[in-house]
Amino acid sequence: MTLTYRRLTLAELETLEKKFVQFLVANTITSDDWQRLKTNEPERAVSMIDHFSNVIFDKKLAEIEFLQYVAPRDLKVFHCKKDKIVLYGLSAKEELDVDFTTTEASDLGKNTEGVEIYRMSKNYIAD
Repeated sequence: MTLTYRRLTLAELETLEKKFVQFLVANTITSDDWQRLKTNEPERAVSMIDHFSNVIFDKKLAEIEFLQYVAPRDLKVFHCKKDKIVLYGLSAKEELDVDFTTTEASDLGKNTEGVEIYRMSKNYIAD
């Protein structure tokens, strides 16, 4: 199995111990089998951890509904809907004294001159 994401750390695996045990059971690996696997076939054990890591990251990524990107002059919020992604953004012109990394958008008040407000959306493609 090729690792798609990074391998979970030992600390992360410890917090997911119950889920990992369920994962092993679903793959017909008992506790004794797992101990033998770690000792006799460490490459296969690492492969199982990689596969479990991929399952966890896939599940967590599927749960993401919003993403945010903040730069001094640029603020973007991505809404990950079922069939498309929608981008809501604010972009400040150079002459405007604003830093979105330190300023609340509400601090702009009603004076939005110099701030471009935009919205875009794109349907997901199969791949």
